[in-house]
Amino acid sequence: WKGESFDILLYDMDQKIYVQVLDNGPSPMDTNAELGRAEISVRDLFRGDHHADGKAELELSLNGNPHTGRFVTISAEMFRLSDQLHSLSSLKYEGENRMCGLVTVIVTRAFDIPLTEEEAATYVKVVSRNHTFVTQTVADCHDVLNPFYSSAFHLPLTVDMMEQQDDGIGAAAAAAAIALTPLPPSGKNNPLSPSGKNKTKLASSMLKTSITLVNKSIHWQKEAKRRARNRNNTNIAFTLMNGGSSNASAHSMIGSFTVTHESLVRAYNHTITERRPIGNGASLEFRVILSGLSGMQPEEGLDLHDAYDPLTQIDPESMFAGNNEKQSIRVTALKGRGFPIRSVENMFSWCMNI
Repeated sequence: WKGESFDILLYDMDQKIYVQVLDNGPSPMDTNAELGRAEISVRDLFRGDHHADGKAELELSLNGNPHTGRFVTISAEMFRLSDQLHSLSSLKYEGENRMCGLVTVIVTRAFDIPLTEEEAATYVKVVSRNHTFVTQTVADCHDVLNPFYSSAFHLPLTVDMMEQQDDGIGAAAAAAAIALTPLPPSGKNNPLSPSGKNKTKLASSMLKTSITLVNKSIHWQKEAKRRARNRNNTNIAFTLMNGGSSNASAHSMIGSFTVTHESLVRAYNHTITERRPIGNGASLEFRVILSGLSGMQPEEGLDLHDAYDPLTQIDPESMFAGNNEKQSIRVTALKGRGFPIRSVENMFSWCMNI
């Protein structure tokens, strides 16, 4: 297989990678026939006796048979999440199923809910791009008007989402320069002076080039607007909602606010930790962290403890502490052996979960 890589957020070295191999045969009857499956923990993948380099050959099991004679080789590369954002625009992190960064959203609690205790059944909705997350609903607790939500969510970022705006100014300027460039003056003593048909051809060629560049400029400007919309879609909207209790007839919005991608980029360590008014006298305590990816060097070694637990940052004291160490893992299917080949049209696919 080639290019069969994708990135996964790593919380725990004991997380398992599950591999399933399917046969996409030439006949419709053969489609997605299972050839076997295997599993391995991330800890074993990186610290095993025979594959400490993050590579392992796994024998597939099928229908209770642990030894099918069919093998799949996978490899993994570890990345740390850091406050350096170079990866957000690096081609190294470009591609399908590949992350270039991560936004971590932590919703801690709300204050001064403008409702009676009997009416209050609040939750927070977090929306960014095509991701929507909802905290637990808090009702019938000790302090229902100052509820704790203690929830964390992750928003993977891709290079395509982070593309820089290209407004096409350079192309427009070049087109204008060509359009306004005068022809060399005519005269017998000027060796660059065109005449007759050559002069007409030169003018026609310059006009066509100018029109082409202007059209490209218009296309690039439209593409720049599309990319700008993509970046706006990486903004994070928080909405405080009420509903779900027996006394609440319908879900209603108490208030909302938005954390922009640009504000995260400008923030110290690309982290915003605030208690912010959200409407009708209520406020919301939250943290948003923008992280880039950084490849781990061999001399760094691996931490066998949990890689990243965002909920440890929800404690009020740790909300204002530094970021914990975080990691992600890129898993690649390299090759397989021992599979029956019925014809050259047979194709094998694999899927992986972690």
